[in-house]
Amino acid sequence: MPRVKKSSVNKKHKKLKKKTKGYIGRRKNIYRIAKQAYIKSLLYARRDRKKNKARYRRESIRKINEYIKDKELKTSYSRFIKIVSEKGIIINRKIFGILTREKYKHILERLIKKEQLGC
Repeated sequence: MPRVKKSSVNKKHKKLKKKTKGYIGRRKNIYRIAKQAYIKSLLYARRDRKKNKARYRRESIRKINEYIKDKELKTSYSRFIKIVSEKGIIINRKIFGILTREKYKHILERLIKKEQLGC
């Protein structure tokens, strides 16, 4: 039987080697270990994306709460969000967090005045 030079297994191994290029030690060149390392890296990536999302959400909530305290609105964060949703304003926490920045504060102030939020 003739020898196979370009087998599908070689291609598969080559593809994985390319994905694990920067890894240290046997994690980059031994197929079995490289495969495990690659799968683990995908799990870590997903976990950290979720952690990042949660961190940004916490940060936005903190900014909104800080803004409410600074402006001495007669409400808490949770009541503010409830009032906003009752008024039918469709702005999520991320956008509210961005609007609390110095550059965009005038927009948020106009919105609060117009809709009588926090009263």
